[in-house]
Amino acid sequence: MVKVSIIIPVYDGEKYIREAVDSALNQTYKDFEIIVIDDGSKDNTPNILETYGSKIKWKSQENKGQASAINEGINMAEGKYLAYLDADDVCLPERFENQVKYLDEHPNVGLVYSDRYQINENGETQRIMKSQPHNNFVLLQDSYIPRSAVMHKRECLDAVGSFDESITGSDDWDMWIRISEKFEMGYISKPLVKYRVHKENISLIRPKRLDHWRYTKMRILEKTYERRERPFWLKIVLIRAKIEWRIGKIPLLGEFPIVWWMGDKVLNYVERILVGKILLNVIALEKNLLFALKYRHLPLIRKIRKREYYITSFKGLKVILTEKDYGTDMGVFSEIFWLERYNTNYKNSQVFDFGAHKGYYTLYALLKGASNVHSYEPNEFNFEILKKNIELNRLSIKVVLNNCAVDNESGIKDFYVSGMGWSHSLCQRDDTKIIKSVKVRIQSINAVLASADHNKRTIIKMDIEGKECDVIYSIHDTLMQYISEFFIELHPFAPCTEEEMIEYLRDRQFKLVSISGDVLHFKKIQSSFTVGDWYENKANVNR
Repeated sequence: MVKVSIIIPVYDGEKYIREAVDSALNQTYKDFEIIVIDDGSKDNTPNILETYGSKIKWKSQENKGQASAINEGINMAEGKYLAYLDADDVCLPERFENQVKYLDEHPNVGLVYSDRYQINENGETQRIMKSQPHNNFVLLQDSYIPRSAVMHKRECLDAVGSFDESITGSDDWDMWIRISEKFEMGYISKPLVKYRVHKENISLIRPKRLDHWRYTKMRILEKTYERRERPFWLKIVLIRAKIEWRIGKIPLLGEFPIVWWMGDKVLNYVERILVGKILLNVIALEKNLLFALKYRHLPLIRKIRKREYYITSFKGLKVILTEKDYGTDMGVFSEIFWLERYNTNYKNSQVFDFGAHKGYYTLYALLKGASNVHSYEPNEFNFEILKKNIELNRLSIKVVLNNCAVDNESGIKDFYVSGMGWSHSLCQRDDTKIIKSVKVRIQSINAVLASADHNKRTIIKMDIEGKECDVIYSIHDTLMQYISEFFIELHPFAPCTEEEMIEYLRDRQFKLVSISGDVLHFKKIQSSFTVGDWYENKANVNR
């Protein structure tokens, strides 16, 4: 398998296609393949492609449009990384080398793009076309990421699907927005490609090009609005796009390019202030106030570095929230406060935090006096933030961090990456919509518990969203006797029910003492407790 596949769609491109293909062949980085899709050319393009022999892969199809040609190229591609090049553009020799290095060095980045040189019909450089560092909100307003300057990981397409062939001419803009919702975007601030401006450019000869651009922008925003669960701020952006399109349909008003481009820049700037700076901060403030009222703890949020914030509560915790998973982080962080209702004694206890996320429960247990905590988190991104949270609170001496999962046996297993809104989750469910499969190191829960200090009270916290039920079921009875308490969060899609978990732990001398939301709290007892007792008293259980 090659590392890079570059896809070149072409339609009647005999004038420039040879220069484009040659620029891809003459790269300093050599582990690549070139795929050219001829989208029904009627000129000499197929004959030119035949001269390359085995140096390239190519095929002809009937004319279906650029997005269709690119999707066909993706189907033929074998590379880990995918790049694109329009048939009239040119790659600089070091393009692949720079972009591959960037993606290799930034595992959280899904897509990287660069600046461009603008050249004329004769290949003469006219100017540098600067792009900009990625901004999710600005990308909704303007397509500033050029297709010919993009390289991305194949897993991006596994997560978001193929190019939308119904959005002619702006399918790449739609794709970059979809990728930005699930992956970080990288930017190399130097030209790595040459963009050719000539009279045959599709963007220059498209009939009623301004009307087409306004229409496709509206279509893209409509798709984004539905996909993001209809946020109010995005509705405002969409309404503006619809108004612009309808005004542009009025005779004469839609045919003045300079007026439209200048007006669009002004409106974009105003929109960024009203929505990006004011409305989103108001929404965040509202969430924080609701959090404070519900949990009686006022979160104080301060930005500490790009895309990272830390939040300090009156409980004394300092934890990092990431822009990538801001909503999820706030939810998980708030969940630790149900622990206040459980009156659990953490003094001199050892805690096992299975599925530690970014370490919020780990920190809470230490704050309440746990002698040590063993935290297990297989998601690499969460694990890195977990380490930062431990360092931020200067508690590293009491925490054992394990970048792995816990199962009923040791070894390496496949975990699934599933999409959850704007974030990702690692799980072992078989019925999930799989984005990709990853290899995860696991440890046997019996081996973990056998090595624990059996002279200390042992508290286990575990989120059950998949096969973690089997993990609890596999604990040897001889080791179960050393466990004092369980905190078990049963997600709606867990394969086992509350009743099943209650009955199983009741048979092993654990009593359900409280419920908060989806969290079940069990304590070791010597008296019997039945599922029927639980149903009878469920209405009175402390929530």
